[in-house]
Amino acid sequence: MIFFKIGVIYKMKILHITDIEGYSLVFPDEILQVLNFVVISGDLTVGSKSMKNIVRSFNKIRSAIPTEIPIYYIPGNRDYPVTITDFEEKPENFTHIHNKHIKIRLDEKKDIHFIGYGSALPGLLNNFVRTEEEIKNALDILFEKVKKEKKSEDIVILLTHNPPINSTLDKTFTNLHIGSISVREAIEKYEPNILLCGHVHESQSQQTIGKTLCINPGASKSGNATILEFNDEIKVKIIKFGPSLLKGK
Repeated sequence: MIFFKIGVIYKMKILHITDIEGYSLVFPDEILQVLNFVVISGDLTVGSKSMKNIVRSFNKIRSAIPTEIPIYYIPGNRDYPVTITDFEEKPENFTHIHNKHIKIRLDEKKDIHFIGYGSALPGLLNNFVRTEEEIKNALDILFEKVKKEKKSEDIVILLTHNPPINSTLDKTFTNLHIGSISVREAIEKYEPNILLCGHVHESQSQQTIGKTLCINPGASKSGNATILEFNDEIKVKIIKFGPSLLKGK
């Protein structure tokens, strides 16, 4: 579990990125200067088995974000399982939270609970795969753990790669819904405050499912991200940091 306090006044700003796929990102200073930490919904790498290429992808993200800012990530379909091991060249500020729950202190009375679960469903070119049954079982265990620990005023955020099925977040350019049944069922059953996902690059969207605000910002390699701001209220919005700020692979 992770606890920290920001100064005397409790405020927090989180950057959510996803589907980077080996690209180099350049964020405006006004975003970086106020960040407390970063969460990544998978596809940090370009799908290579080569450790040299995996390390290069991690270092590209590290070079875009100051090293003192913690980065919590889960794997996506492009990422091989080695990405959630403690490989030698892994940047120190990167921590995977796949199949994990972390708790972050927001203020004296309130915590943010992050539940992380990466992977994609079985399919062509998917390197980190989990079935619907595996996703369901894992999310049930994680949410039940959070239920025992959370206070009524706490905030729960689910971080996945898969978007929920049959939503505005999982529709491909061919109008197929390719999201996860288990992710959707977990949202409806446990009602986290926020879901942050990715995977379907073209399906940038915000949708409320039950009591949960769900966001797929679209691929960050195309200049898309989410900013979450916690102060007296929660503000969540998709931002565009501009394709002109992207460097190629």
